[in-house]
Amino acid sequence: MKQPCPHTEEQILDFYHASGYLRIVAEVLYPKQLVAQKEWLKDSCNQLKHELGAAQKLYDQMLQLIVVEENMMEKLQASITYFRNHL
Repeated sequence: MKQPCPHTEEQILDFYHASGYLRIVAEVLYPKQLVAQKEWLKDSCNQLKHELGAAQKLYDQMLQLIVVEENMMEKLQASITYFRNHL
């Protein structure tokens, strides 16, 4: 993980872009279940916005996912990379 910048007291993950990558994770988790995707995304965005350490928790969850379909793995990898680079 990146170390905190010595010149700032607080770092903020770009919620707009992070939520877009979470949408991708929702699709990977629930490929054909739109209701489940929306519910997971809503819960995850709420966590990201209101819970300390939620970005790390969601990133760790992404790392644990096992994906069989190659195109889904590519999507998941993009989300993992975004969170890794912006934590």
